[in-house]
Amino acid sequence: MGRPEGAAREESPPSAPHEVMGPAPNRTRRRLWLPVLLVLVLTASAAIALWLFFPWSHARQSAPENAGIHLLHLVETQGYFVDSREAGQLFVIEGRVRNDFATPRRWILLRAKLYTTDGQEARQQLFYAGNLLSTEQLRGLPLADQLGLIQQTPQGPQVAITAGQEVSFMVPFGDLPDISKLSDYSVEIVASQSS
Repeated sequence: MGRPEGAAREESPPSAPHEVMGPAPNRTRRRLWLPVLLVLVLTASAAIALWLFFPWSHARQSAPENAGIHLLHLVETQGYFVDSREAGQLFVIEGRVRNDFATPRRWILLRAKLYTTDGQEARQQLFYAGNLLSTEQLRGLPLADQLGLIQQTPQGPQVAITAGQEVSFMVPFGDLPDISKLSDYSVEIVASQSS
């Protein structure tokens, strides 16, 4: 008789583990969504960081139309040295800007830079297209006066540059570092306004 009672007792324990193991799948499900959510958040954060901080993500964007520069183009820039009585040796950059907008533009602001042989920026100047210096002004005026002339906002009837028209520019650089260490220059259009 002891065996049948023992057998009956052996049958009841299996139901107890089912009650204990019942909640375990719920805990497993709760734990699964946490890693999935964490992976999604990390992936989204990495994508945002790449878009914001890497230059190539912005390099493909064109200049917005309201910046007033996306249809202005540089034409035939050149650089050369000039000996000035008042300013010493100057490096002069000149060229033209063409307006490919359908409407006139005015007050075209440019930035020119000089670079050393190791690629470092040596000098930079902001100036307006349309303000030109004569050979006598380059050779006879102090550098501060020359810069004052090219950095003033252009005035007069010739300010508006119509569609397809070009306007000349000139910028002198003085107080140069050792010219054997100068290697390159750049010019970029910074802004303009609708006329």
